[in-house]
Amino acid sequence: MWFGVMFAVMVELVPADVRSTAIGILLFIINNFGGNLPVIVDPLKNKYDYRTAILALYPGALITSKLFRTIYW
Repeated sequence: MWFGVMFAVMVELVPADVRSTAIGILLFIINNFGGNLPVIVDPLKNKYDYRTAILALYPGALITSKLFRTIYW
C-alpha cells in the first residue's frame, strides 16, 4: 500500500536524468534489507518472543533511515 506513495515521492525528489537509477537502487536496498531481515529476526525470536525481536529491531532501522537521509539528502 505504501509503494505508490514511495514511488511518487521518489519521482518528485530525484532529478529526471537519474530517476530510473534511483528507483532501481531503492528497490535493491528494500529487497536486500527485507529479504535478509529473517536472518536477524530468527535468532532474536528464539531467545525472546517475536514481538520483542521486532521491537528490538525497530529503533535500529529508524536510526539507520535517519542517518541515511542525513547523509544523502
